Formats: sequence, C-alpha cells, structure tokens
Amino acid sequence: MMRYAILIAFTAFISCSTSPEKRGDVITEEINYNVSIGDPLAEETTFEIEALPADKRKEILEQWIGGVFEGRIKAYLPVPKGERLMTKEEISLIKSKNDTVSEEIPDKPEEFKITPIVHQFNYDGVTHVKFKERWYYDEATNHFSKEVIALCPLVKTFDETGEVRGLTALFWIYFDEHKPEKE
Repeated sequence: MMRYAILIAFTAFISCSTSPEKRGDVITEEINYNVSIGDPLAEETTFEIEALPADKRKEILEQWIGGVFEGRIKAYLPVPKGERLMTKEEISLIKSKNDTVSEEIPDKPEEFKITPIVHQFNYDGVTHVKFKERWYYDEATNHFSKEVIALCPLVKTFDETGEVRGLTALFWIYFDEHKPEKE
C-alpha cells in the first residue's frame, strides 16, 4: 500500500496539477520532454540536486517498470501512428534477452568460441524519463499547471566501443484517464 501512496505522491509532485476548475486555458494538448532522474553509475551525479534521491529513484522505477513486468501496469509501444499495447513477449524481451558472444580461439585464428549469455534488465540503466503532458495557464491568477498524460522510461544505449549513442524508449505508461482508445 505504501508503494501506491508514494507513486501517487510522486505523480502529483511532478505533474504540478491542481483541481480542474483552477487549471485555466490549455496552452498545449501535448508536449513531450526528457527529464534526467540520475545515473547511479556516473560518479558526478549529485542525486539530491540534479535528480531524484537515489532511494526514491529506485523505488519509483521498480513500481513503474516492475508493474509492467508483473502485468499490473499496461505498457504501450510507440508506433508510426500513436502507440499500441505491448504483448507479453515484447515485455519479456525487455526483461531478459538471450544473446551470444564470439571470441577467437587462441592458436586457431579461423575458429571462434560461441558463448551464450543472458542480459537481465537493470534499473540502473534507466537514466531519464520522457513525460507527455498537457499544460494549462490561468491568466487571471497567473497560475501555470501541467497534467501528466504518460511517461516513458529511457535507457542509455552504447556503441561497440562503450560510448553513449543516445537514449532508447522502453515503453509508454499512460495514466488511467489518458489511455489510448485502441488497445
């Protein structure tokens, strides 16, 4: 129960929303942007200043992503004309992937040893969250508010030399009243 309370409190905090009658005029129906939530593997991250506190970061990611892995939260895959509900198989590929590594056999330059490996999902790899929001402004009260429609955990991707290539979206999580019509 405490997990849900923290999730609701965190969502309320990041959305800065107020009651509907105090929201004002819609500035934009949808705006998307990335927010750094901290990189536990980076030496220079100061969690309390630049990101979510480390304990809250881990807890909220386990609630969101763990909820998807356990089937309690629906996940949507970005597709050319919107999003579609992800299958259990697609979700399981994020959770765990089978791969192989090949390496040359010493003294046999034309032969390779193939080793199977399993990549398990690591929450530390999620360094950003993309938010999809609706923004409001009330000119009479000079009040700005925003409503979170959905969020998307982002993971760093690397090239073969270990350099960061960019961020990759895992999936979208919509809040109840904003779920896509087609599932």
